[in-house]
Amino acid sequence: MLSPQMPGREPWQDRRSRFDHDWLKNRYLNRLEGFLALLDSNMATPDLVRDFVHQDLPAWERRSREARNLLAAFTTEMTPAVCFNQPPLCLLPEAGRDWLVPLVHRLWWERYPVADWIEQAGRSLDEADALCADLQEGVGIDPEPTLEQVAALRPGIAVFRDSCRGVAAAMRRFPDQVQVL
Repeated sequence: MLSPQMPGREPWQDRRSRFDHDWLKNRYLNRLEGFLALLDSNMATPDLVRDFVHQDLPAWERRSREARNLLAAFTTEMTPAVCFNQPPLCLLPEAGRDWLVPLVHRLWWERYPVADWIEQAGRSLDEADALCADLQEGVGIDPEPTLEQVAALRPGIAVFRDSCRGVAAAMRRFPDQVQVL
């Protein structure tokens, strides 16, 4: 397996890892779990509720866009055709690369479930986005929602957490390296 880098850009795999592993699994899901545990133990404070409503919940929207950008970039940055941008394949005559690059890309689509990976991750993101929007609507426009208002949303927060886990699982299905044909 190979891992060529797009010129002038951080490798796709590193960006995916930063989103999925560093932020989603190790930070965001832990925050959601912790908040749910505090709600369950009746130890949530107004400050923690405020943090959840004004920081944790809105963070999903920003990061969801990042995940969608990853999905959009996957087919151009992780196709084996990128290997033609570096030696020795970049040394092939242009006439040979004109037909070989699209062929390699098409074979990759046929041999790996690329479309399924992208579709499944997109569906997971759509679901999490909708659930997050529902929670934000449930909190309303109140700048200081009460603990009781947010506690009433506990079932929805748990479903949202599970949906975020689904996003993480979908992101893990993508390969870590450019696949060799």
